Amino acid sequence: MRDFNIFQLKDIRKLIEHFIVKFLLPDALAVNPELLSKFAKFIQPSDVIITFNYDLLIEQALWQAGLWSPHDGYLLGKFSNNLKFDESRLFKTKVPIIKLHGSVNWHAPGFFDEDIQIDLSHPTTCEPYFEGLGIDFWVKQKPRKLYFGYFLVAPTFMKTYRSKYEVNLVKSACDAISKCDEIYTLGYSFPEADALTSFLLAQIHSNAKIVIINRSANDIAEMLSENLGFNRDQIINEQSNIEDWISSGFKYLAYEHYLEGKKFMEDLSKCSKKKNNKYKSKPPKPI
Repeated sequence: MRDFNIFQLKDIRKLIEHFIVKFLLPDALAVNPELLSKFAKFIQPSDVIITFNYDLLIEQALWQAGLWSPHDGYLLGKFSNNLKFDESRLFKTKVPIIKLHGSVNWHAPGFFDEDIQIDLSHPTTCEPYFEGLGIDFWVKQKPRKLYFGYFLVAPTFMKTYRSKYEVNLVKSACDAISKCDEIYTLGYSFPEADALTSFLLAQIHSNAKIVIINRSANDIAEMLSENLGFNRDQIINEQSNIEDWISSGFKYLAYEHYLEGKKFMEDLSKCSKKKNNKYKSKPPKPI
């Protein structure tokens, strides 16, 4: 990147930001409403969701389930003064969503703003993100052709969390994780290059149950045990994708097969040791 000056690098960042938003807005995603509805029913009012995703799938599902509301559900931000909507539809959030990498409906604070601005509708179509809010605008919105000015942590190798908003999000995530008795990780690969992941894992208390839903769950469980010192017995490694896990009714079918295979190998090892000991105990034959 040495051939680019600082202004060109800023333009490149804006372009990356534009395509992140463009391809992750709700109308750009192929969604299975039935699976999302099932997942929302799995969530309990005392839960906290921490995500690195930019899209709005989780909040839309929890909004429909009456568990999350945009006015307090992100633990930050405010609505635009340009909006009017049916405030009677808002309710107190039961399940907060902490989005550590930002969101496609968050705008970075401007010169006169002191907080992140939360969008409630699509930037081009003006369709509401959260059904039933009855959104209207005091000032007519102009459709955007380029999406930038959003509050996003870019998907780079070395991520920095320097603004007060990012720091507060990390603090909220650490506080939530430290109080959890059960932690579910869905589809997350635990990349070694992400220093924040290791920092968040350090907040997990020793008796917490960790459930990993991932196609590489067995390898991730071994990594957590061998490299980070987690007790292997506290980890449930469900080696399947999220869709199959939800469709099964949140059963640990792959984990049960894993335990069966593990027990078989342990029994086989015990049997082999007994045979070896039996042969060793025999006295040598006289010559």
